[in-house]
Amino acid sequence: MKVEFLQKVYESSLFVADYLNFSEVKCNDNEQLRSIENIEEDILKLTRKLL
Repeated sequence: MKVEFLQKVYESSLFVADYLNFSEVKCNDNEQLRSIENIEEDILKLTRKLL
């Protein structure tokens, strides 16, 4: 796949998330990928706010 296409998909997803007022969960911390458990913690925090 071309990098340009992936960049456009990424930018489009950020636009849609902002437009629909979705929360964003970052999967990386600077250049390092975060652990699944760490990402899960963020997701649980966000979902608990909604319940």
